[in-house]
Amino acid sequence: MILKNTPSEKKICTLCVFDEYKGHKIGTQFVKLAARRLGTQTPLITVSSRHLKEFEAFFKRLPSRNQVHFVQAGSYEDYYRDGMTEYTFNGHLPAPLEKAANG
Repeated sequence: MILKNTPSEKKICTLCVFDEYKGHKIGTQFVKLAARRLGTQTPLITVSSRHLKEFEAFFKRLPSRNQVHFVQAGSYEDYYRDGMTEYTFNGHLPAPLEKAANG
């Protein structure tokens, strides 16, 4: 897990659990830790279209007593990678910087 904790942004940048450890509530523990470290129950997270179904299922499985929750807020085509859509939960992304021209 990688977090970004600035006055203007409370974001889970990366959240990954290796396949052999899935189903052991490690992702839930990561989310709880992130909320404590970031000081918010609604941290921003982005999920690429490639992993959207997996994360939506994970968000639905989070225990209600966990009190950390994720609500889809927006979608951004080609934001980080060409041909991919990024979905935001609990917030929005800033306007993208101009991409450098190739050659």
